[in-house]
Amino acid sequence: MTVITIVSPCYQEEDSVERCYETVRQIFDEKLPHYQREHIFADNASSDGTVAILRRITASDHAVKVVVNSRNFGVFRSTFNGLKYATGDAVLLMLPVDLQDPPELIPDFVALWEQGYQVVAGARIERQEGTAMRAFRRLFYLLVNRLADFDIPENVGEFQLVDRKASQLTQFLFQVVSGVRYTLTCFSSFCRSGQHSDGNTGNQSGQCTY
Repeated sequence: MTVITIVSPCYQEEDSVERCYETVRQIFDEKLPHYQREHIFADNASSDGTVAILRRITASDHAVKVVVNSRNFGVFRSTFNGLKYATGDAVLLMLPVDLQDPPELIPDFVALWEQGYQVVAGARIERQEGTAMRAFRRLFYLLVNRLADFDIPENVGEFQLVDRKASQLTQFLFQVVSGVRYTLTCFSSFCRSGQHSDGNTGNQSGQCTY
């Protein structure tokens, strides 16, 4: 069965983490019954009840994995830590636990991915974010578009479904922009293994607007 991984970074989310879990589970049960769900929560050393809730969830649902950071690394390093444990054929890079990005679009993302798109990105019509986040986003997609065989518009966020092979490149880029230690020798192998799965050289990115 095809596996779809969802990565959800969280910090002090005891009021919303279970709602996020239930929403994703229901979407897969009702609209993606032929896909296996893997939901990875990357907790940034929460001091509230978030981790306890996640432990209770994992005890009854083996489709859920939890990564608990030893300290608060920030949302992007935390997401990278979650990506390292992803085993899916496609990976939703970041679904915030507060559901500020609509998980209802996941079935649409999967449908486009099944059509051959290696990257399916959600694009907000309007995005409210600070200067630092805007600069980070610009750097991230500058690196992606220079190093990969697909183009991603700058107006998209991290709410995107990527093919397993493309996610290897994405993991490396998360390391670069978040300051995690890396080596260029690893990147070279990612580039080679990150070519289009169908052998085509065309644009392999799709987009959903919300």
